[in-house]
Formats: sequence, structure tokens, C-alpha cells
Amino acid sequence: MTDVEIKLAWLEEQLELILAAVQDLREELVRKDSRPPGEPEQVQQTIGEGYANLARLYQEGYHICPMHFGSQRSGEECLFCAALLHRGKDKGSSS
Repeated sequence: MTDVEIKLAWLEEQLELILAAVQDLREELVRKDSRPPGEPEQVQQTIGEGYANLARLYQEGYHICPMHFGSQRSGEECLFCAALLHRGKDKGSSS
């Protein structure tokens, strides 16, 4: 595979993730519109889903830290990514 083909495959994967996220947001909007007035939103669940997606990307070998977001890791752990994941676990468990 050439470098261009690898980059194209990565972009196609990212597009699929984005399209799935858009679909999830559309479904959430429909659920929100159908919710009775005064019923509280489930914000914490949405935050947890975001961190779960970041954790999945990190496990697939991509950086999730702001400095290198989306670039492939060379199999090494990234302290910045790990700190971001750790912070997400703290927020998810505070509810």
C-alpha cells in the first residue's frame, strides 16, 4: 500500500466515525424533542460516550491528545493521551 492509500483509508475510517457520530446526534435530538417538558437531560451519559470513543481511538493506535490528535502512535504510550483518558475516567465516576 502506498502512503496515499494508507492516508485515504485512514480518512475513510474517520469519515465513518464522523457519520456515525452525526447519526447518534440526530437520534439524540429526536429523543430530546420527544421528551416531556421538565424532564432532565442525561448530560453525563453523553460525556461518558465521548470519552469511550476517545478511548477506543487510542486503543486503535491513534493520538487523542490536542498536540497530535488523529496521528498514529508508533506503538508507544503517550503521556498526554493517558492523562486525557485518566481525566475522563475521573469525570465519569464523579456522578
